[in-house]
Amino acid sequence: MTDSSKSDPNVFNALVGKILNMTPILAGMVPTDAQKLFELSRKVSWKADDLVFSLKDVATEMYILVGGNVIVWLDEIGKERPIAKLGPGDSFGEMALVVGGRRGANVTAVTPAFAIAFNPRELQSQSSLAIVIYKNIAKSLAERLTNSNQYLASLHHNDAPAE
Repeated sequence: MTDSSKSDPNVFNALVGKILNMTPILAGMVPTDAQKLFELSRKVSWKADDLVFSLKDVATEMYILVGGNVIVWLDEIGKERPIAKLGPGDSFGEMALVVGGRRGANVTAVTPAFAIAFNPRELQSQSSLAIVIYKNIAKSLAERLTNSNQYLASLHHNDAPAE
């Protein structure tokens, strides 16, 4: 991972402006708060196949993907099991904001990718930012839980004995 702040900030800021409107984690955020968030963040980039973070790494930052694609995956006895493929506007690592602790999955860049990264302590110092982001994280986690419950119910249904 490299800090891409040395690259052209105008290009990055133009892309961030486009992403702002299609980023669920930022839904409902007013432009002045978005500007504060971008000022608190750092710009990071990865080459294709770079490991962004590993399962059990200490969770210190959350990311909003601005360009490129990453894959979220788990290792099941030496075999990668993809959980999600993410693209521009998607966020990941949000559990770092909610509970801290350690990462629950691996994330790898599929293509060259860049993102903004921010630390929970910095976000918490800006209450108007934190309220919007935490509300959107709660919504996202509730949707994931609903999807997981439906998936588990379908597995249970498929395992039920025929009558």
